[in-house]
Amino acid sequence: MPAPKKLKETDAIFAHLKEVHEQAAAQPQTLRLSLDSKATVLIGPFARGGHSRTGTRAVDHDFKADGALTPFGIFRPDTSESALFFTDSKVTSDFMADCLEQWIGERAESLKEVRRLVLDLDNGPENSGQRSQWLLRAVRLAQKYGWVVVLAYYPPYHSKYNPIERLWGILENY
Repeated sequence: MPAPKKLKETDAIFAHLKEVHEQAAAQPQTLRLSLDSKATVLIGPFARGGHSRTGTRAVDHDFKADGALTPFGIFRPDTSESALFFTDSKVTSDFMADCLEQWIGERAESLKEVRRLVLDLDNGPENSGQRSQWLLRAVRLAQKYGWVVVLAYYPPYHSKYNPIERLWGILENY
């Protein structure tokens, strides 16, 4: 297996992330969240050869799917709180921002002391630092809550270090 690609800036990006994360941990008014989406999942009675770990009956061949959903998750590293959202279409900047706003809105009372939001991201196509719609929605979120929003991107080819990957690993094992 070939080694992952490494840009010459990778070490500097990780050093910057470490600094951002240490600042977030030291400031009680900072909320740090990790965001990511995964590949589309086919929905149907599929299982390994008709067997599943939970004893659920399934077909022994993967026939036509009943549908497809794409998962998007929000993970809070300091508490391990997580939330899953699903869309039956492509994950977009607006979908991600809508889910984030819903998550924040549902916790508004417990987040009233927050003044800074740090978002760990993998620089995917829908949340790239060059994606104008994503940046617009981040600015609007900052304005709505009066927060400083920090977009903390992992280096290319290193998204496996994004804390939300722990959530995906647990779900994949299940």
